Amino acid sequence: IKELYLHDNSFTGNVPPSFTNLQSLRALRLEDNLLSGEIPAFLGMLDSLNVLYMSGNDLSGNIPEELGDLQQLVILGLGNNNIDGEIPLSIGNIPTLQVLDLGANKLRGTVPEVLLNCPLSFLQISNNFFTDFPAALTTLSLNSSSNASLNDFTFEDLQNFPNNLSYTPQNTNHAYDTTYLIAGTAGTIQLDFDNEVENSTYKWYKESNLLGTTTENSIAITEDIAGTYYYNLEIT
Repeated sequence: IKELYLHDNSFTGNVPPSFTNLQSLRALRLEDNLLSGEIPAFLGMLDSLNVLYMSGNDLSGNIPEELGDLQQLVILGLGNNNIDGEIPLSIGNIPTLQVLDLGANKLRGTVPEVLLNCPLSFLQISNNFFTDFPAALTTLSLNSSSNASLNDFTFEDLQNFPNNLSYTPQNTNHAYDTTYLIAGTAGTIQLDFDNEVENSTYKWYKESNLLGTTTENSIAITEDIAGTYYYNLEIT
């Protein structure tokens, strides 16, 4: 068997280990089923695979490092699951990988620079919890369908995005901090991100009323009356 298409069914349970007997398999499509459990490491033994689709299931756990052993893989689709953890560095060992779909999971951390080792033309990482996008990845050559929206990237990350990688909208970043001032004295509210970003506008609100607009990620305030005040922020 060289191609096994089992997508768009109602298969449940774990991916069976008997798949390791299919050593000539080039395409395995299991997307849009009800499969659960972790992505099995033994799939890395199917070293003739060109296509692996497992999107649209209920898979959980981490992406196994062993998938980096699939040296002929062109398409890896793992989107729309409950996969967490980080993108394993071993993915950068796949010299043929052109399509990587990890969207709509619970992945986090840094998008690894090792993806530069792959001839990626499509990258889907939207709707996750990634927080860092290294400047080195600016040189990725992606098509216009690539998407990294709905993550936790800040402007410092977005300025590193390659052409054609969509980034809007992003998840709302909540930065909670408490500053104590003596009534009548000046103080500063300072964000702990976007320290090296230019050409952004920050609108600061005091209890829903516009307090002021700055081009830096900080604002000076003075409260004449003692009390507790809440400030919100809009970045454009």
